[in-house]
Amino acid sequence: MPFNIVKSSKPVLYKVTAYTTIILKPSQSSLQHINYTALPKGRSFVFTATNPAASNALVDNNTPYICLLTNPTDKPLQIMRNTHLGTIYKEANTAYFVANSSKALLAIAAVIELTPRDITRA
Repeated sequence: MPFNIVKSSKPVLYKVTAYTTIILKPSQSSLQHINYTALPKGRSFVFTATNPAASNALVDNNTPYICLLTNPTDKPLQIMRNTHLGTIYKEANTAYFVANSSKALLAIAAVIELTPRDITRA
């Protein structure tokens, strides 16, 4: 019997929320406990922050359930329990690298210098 395999057009998303109510002083940073559904083994995922206090991160099933929160304001910031902090994307077609600004510019310059012929030889 013939059948079709159809790939979902929507990526699977994991909602990330604050585990407890948090009060951050002005410019304070803190690692805080967060909630999300357990991730499958053997894959990496991208946490994209939607709350301005949260930081983006690469996560997997071994990553502790914590997030770096920073108060960007000059007033105390209260984040209530179950506040949506961001989303973990199961399928991401994006590559990330971490470097300071001068190393990033050198990497970009090196990529620009390569021609398609150079890439096929490598």
